[in-house]
Amino acid sequence: MWSMGRRGWLVLGSVAAVLLMGVLGVIVGVYAYAQNALSNVYVTLDRVTVSTQAPSGGTGLLDLLTRGLSADVILDQTFEVDNRNAIGATVESIDYHVRVNGREVGTGHAPETGPQKVAGHAKQSIVAQTKLPVTRLLAAGADAVVAGRANIDVVGTARIEILVFTVEREFQLVPQKLEGERLDRVLGRRR
Repeated sequence: MWSMGRRGWLVLGSVAAVLLMGVLGVIVGVYAYAQNALSNVYVTLDRVTVSTQAPSGGTGLLDLLTRGLSADVILDQTFEVDNRNAIGATVESIDYHVRVNGREVGTGHAPETGPQKVAGHAKQSIVAQTKLPVTRLLAAGADAVVAGRANIDVVGTARIEILVFTVEREFQLVPQKLEGERLDRVLGRRR
């Protein structure tokens, strides 16, 4: 039977401590690289298109009014994720809020089909759809008329996985600022 003396246990403990420190060093290094790599991943708003969706119903005046107030304005947005790293990344989720003059008018989540991979040194488009209730837009429109301007922005958080770490990155995208004559054209007013 083989037995280890006190000196053997000390040597074994020292080797284990060195190995543990090495493993921890590698983990910290990979995490630091992932954090640095995140700074090279950019989320921008590439395109926004607007359409409407109204429920069907009767043709009476009350029916038309009810349908008009329960209609939704649909924003189709295309987020572009630009991965400037040599290694690939995975967009786990993009959760966002659409605001007009600071008033939230809708929320959304992308990608709707689940996580999407973005290769190294590549760009990936991610499409999202947001339903904005007309009643919220009317309130935001009233705010815009009073303020004389409409600042439309999208704020949110992107969860991106690089290597084995998932990191969150907050963003604010400003697709449109309307004021003065541009706001008057949208509202149909003349100065």
